[in-house]
This record gives sequence, C-alpha cells and structure tokens, in this order.
Amino acid sequence: MINIREYLSTVDRRLLYKLGIVVVLYLAFFMFFFIPSIKEYRQLQAKRLENRDVTKRALKNAEQIAKLSQEKLQLDVLLKDANSMIASPKAVKSFLGDISQLATLSDVKIIEITPVETALFSEGTVAEYCTTHAFQIDMECGYHELGKFVDRIENYQNLARIISLQMLPGVKSEKIHIARMQLVIFGKMKELVPNATS
Repeated sequence: MINIREYLSTVDRRLLYKLGIVVVLYLAFFMFFFIPSIKEYRQLQAKRLENRDVTKRALKNAEQIAKLSQEKLQLDVLLKDANSMIASPKAVKSFLGDISQLATLSDVKIIEITPVETALFSEGTVAEYCTTHAFQIDMECGYHELGKFVDRIENYQNLARIISLQMLPGVKSEKIHIARMQLVIFGKMKELVPNATS
C-alpha cells in the first residue's frame, strides 16, 4: 500500500494547490452561475408552456369569433330576406286579388274565398312580429292544375303558407275535383331586427 504522506511528499505541492484552486473555482462557478441558470431555465420553460397554452386558447377563440361573425352575417341576410317576404298591410289587402290571378294562371276556378280563424302561429316569434290572415278557398280544378296553383302560392312574393288541403271527387267530371285549401299570409307588425346584444 502506498502511504499518502509519502505520495504527497513526492508530488509537487504547487501543482496540488493549483489543482485545488481550479476545483474550488469550478465548484464556485457551478454554485453561483450554473445552479441559478438551471432555476431560471425551469422558470422560463414553465412560462413558455403557459404562453403556449394561452396562445392555443387565443387562436381557438379567434376561430370561434370568426365563425360566429360569419353566422351572424348569414342570420342578418336571412332576416333581411324574411323582412322582404313578410307582407306590408297594403300587400295583405291586395293578396286576394293576387290569389285570383294565380288561380287563373293555373286554370283553377275559385268558387269562394272566406276569412277563417286559426290558432296556428298565435304564439312565439311569428306572433310577436307578424299578423296572420287565414283564408279558406273552395275551388274546382284537376290534380295537375291544383299542383301548379300550390306551387305558385308557395313561391308567392310574400310569405304565404298552405296549412290544409282537401280534395273531393268532382260531380261534373272525373277530371275536375272540388278542392278546399286553407292558407295563411303573414303581415308585418314590426321589423324583424337582430337582437341588440349581438
């Protein structure tokens, strides 16, 4: 076995002092610079992860805002279309004349038009913004002519909807039948406007 004292006596003491100083400096550098840098790196890494999550949420919110903005624009266009389709009070008065013209164009003979009461559309948004005017129309026509008449009513410039339709066999001919239709035209009570909170 080597005796440490003998070994140290043979080694240059200056070299040992220099080596000791280097080790002490290395430990001091490690403690004063490297350890705080590790702590700072960990803090920066946590901050980076937090910022990444915030950025992801912000991008997702931006996509949702863009989507909501597009949906709002589409709803505004639909409301504008709905406003133009709902009849003004003046158009409601001319509706019966228009129905007569549509019937003539479809080769349908109107026997009678009478106003009727309907409980449909008496609640909800329709009742809040529109008045409803219901009519019962008795007519003579064939199936083909009735189909053309219904199509013209459904495509009428103002919002009119058929709520019931009955067809009875004709007495005069097999091709001519008696039809009874109930329809509603919607009159404008006030403008449909987007919600003020949107």
